Amino acid sequence: MTEVRDNKAASRLEIDVDGEIAFVDYERRGGEFIILHTEVPPKHRRGGIGARLAKAAIETGRSEGLRLKVLCPFVRDYLRKHPAA
Repeated sequence: MTEVRDNKAASRLEIDVDGEIAFVDYERRGGEFIILHTEVPPKHRRGGIGARLAKAAIETGRSEGLRLKVLCPFVRDYLRKHPAA
């Protein structure tokens, strides 16, 4: 498994998982980092990939000084479970 990479052309953070791509879609707009949707291939959903993507999305928005707007239910749930994130 590779590290999380920012595919700015596609507006998403990605991880290559055994030849498949897991990703979280985002938009940068008007001072906001909007987290839209997380997708992890079905056979990899219990391996913590989604959590890695959620954490990376949160850290990316904050490191750029943007206000987070989380529309993705998965990332919203991640923030509830990890309030210090």
